[in-house]
Amino acid sequence: MGWTASESKVTIGYQGTSIDLWIGQNTARVNGQEKALDVAPFVSATGRTMLPLRFVTESLGSQVQWDGATQSITITSGGITQKPVTGTPPEKGLIAHYKFDGDFRDSSGNGNDGKLNGDVGFADGVFGQCAQFKGGFLQVADNSELDLTGPYTISAWIRIAPGSDSTIISKLADNGMDSTYFANAYDYDSDISASDSTLQMWMSYDYDNSHYTEASVEVEGQDAVNKWVHAAFTNDGGKINLYVDGVPLGTAQVPEDNYVTSDSNVLIGGIIQSGASSYFQGKMDDLRIYNYALDSDQIKALGTGTAGASSIVLQVDNPLMTVDGGRE
Repeated sequence: MGWTASESKVTIGYQGTSIDLWIGQNTARVNGQEKALDVAPFVSATGRTMLPLRFVTESLGSQVQWDGATQSITITSGGITQKPVTGTPPEKGLIAHYKFDGDFRDSSGNGNDGKLNGDVGFADGVFGQCAQFKGGFLQVADNSELDLTGPYTISAWIRIAPGSDSTIISKLADNGMDSTYFANAYDYDSDISASDSTLQMWMSYDYDNSHYTEASVEVEGQDAVNKWVHAAFTNDGGKINLYVDGVPLGTAQVPEDNYVTSDSNVLIGGIIQSGASSYFQGKMDDLRIYNYALDSDQIKALGTGTAGASSIVLQVDNPLMTVDGGRE
């Protein structure tokens, strides 16, 4: 945090986000973009500089909740805060599992390790560390298990950057244009506070043995921008389904067979087509691929957790705050 006395300006910088606020002005800038404020910053009678808490907190990618009953504010960051549901994530049928805890290995034991291409690092995630994608991707060598010619599930925790078109996972058909399967999250609005990202899943099947036909399901208005959400895509042999944070939100009919297979490698965090490409921008954690369609309870078990989350609770007229459950 910095102070420029000549401009009465407060500057806040955190993990690539820069915020400028001016005393007495109802306009701020986030990464150079002008934003309107409901309340202007001011200096109190005791000489303290007062800033709009919700605006600053949410601009930095955290969440703010107000509890009128207890007159308290809870700020959460660095993870997710859903209450866990009964059940544990299933291990049966795992084709590949990427925890991203300092490496790109497949934890399922099947040897589907990711090979690094470009800029992919590590950061704090939902469970331990996560992969931080900055235009790079991971490549997994092709094998018959990864063709996904029957029921399957793909799930991951994602947190995308504003204005990005972020491919979660893809496997190209042999024609170099269509995808045997493709999962994506995108936000075409560069507004850092927007809640209008879209999640989508595509798959191809051989309609009449001469050309590919694609089936897709997508859900708009999902807030995956600078916020962790759990996305799961299942194919149950008759339809593909899209879940967000354990809730089923979209479906599309598909045939039970004639799925397209290919010799292409699987790309995590990217798709490279003839004349076009798209790379994941943001964070990804706990990517899993199963060889069957998980049911709704199993999806919910994947889409919950508290690891990686930190919280601050502030109460009106109380000089103490609670940080991760302890008083300070």
